[in-house]
Amino acid sequence: MSDWLAIGPKENWELGIKRGIWGSTERYYNAWDKVKKDDLVFFYVTKPIKAIVGYGAVKTKTRATKPFWQQEIKDGEVLWPLQLKFDVVKLIPLNQWEYKGIPLPPLSEGIVRQSAFQMLKDKTAKGIIKKFK
Repeated sequence: MSDWLAIGPKENWELGIKRGIWGSTERYYNAWDKVKKDDLVFFYVTKPIKAIVGYGAVKTKTRATKPFWQQEIKDGEVLWPLQLKFDVVKLIPLNQWEYKGIPLPPLSEGIVRQSAFQMLKDKTAKGIIKKFK
């Protein structure tokens, strides 16, 4: 089993968590292709929150064929076709994201802050999970 970090804006996470879906671009195909059922995906919200607000267990992977996200609907095309469907395991309530969100671990833990979707080291994921208890 592997653990993943998915990075995106607040408005996308609000919809993604509500519907149990996250999407990535083709740029992250190699990582997305390695995701398996029951892997954990951690929800990192970018500015202004800059924190992990929850995590879920992957159910399936699919390729989107219709626009889902606000930007996709506006543009009339699928921008993030590599989708993960997940069940939420732990989630900080939306109105508490800004002050109860968990910051990313130190750079020494190998997280690439410019990468929107990436595998986490096992010890990093376990450390984040402990902070949710």
